Amino acid sequence: AIFLFEPGEPNRSVALPHTPEGYPERFSLSPRLQILATRNTADRTIARMDVAIRRRFSFFTVWPDARPIEKQGDALALECFSDCLDVFAEYADDEVLKLIPGHAYFLDVVDSITGRTARIASRMRHELLPLLKDYLSERICGAADREVAALIDRIEARLVPVE
Repeated sequence: AIFLFEPGEPNRSVALPHTPEGYPERFSLSPRLQILATRNTADRTIARMDVAIRRRFSFFTVWPDARPIEKQGDALALECFSDCLDVFAEYADDEVLKLIPGHAYFLDVVDSITGRTARIASRMRHELLPLLKDYLSERICGAADREVAALIDRIEARLVPVE
């Protein structure tokens, strides 16, 4: 199916190896289809597949943005986000800097102020901290290992009284 993302002929299709009865045997994408996605450089899979995807899409580097966190008005989220940003900006080399967690880890997905800090704390505890710990266990933080470990400790300490 990646073949369908290649620029070129507008009405390209591929034959499907298995089609349920009543469905067409060929598959195509609308020429008006637009795909917007995010991808952390830590998400790289098999190198050949990564290159195949890279050839077919435009990539833009986007630095994590504090504005959505500020807008939601949660002090814990903003404090932890700022600490995370500072650690990576200060201690990470160019390769490790690409691993900086995005602002989504610090956002509440529920549109209610009630319980917001607890929900954000839960996201950080179950999503952000495991990610940072994986970075350390995989030894991909390089010279920033000590600072990332200290960041984990500080975030964990901030989360204890919240839940």
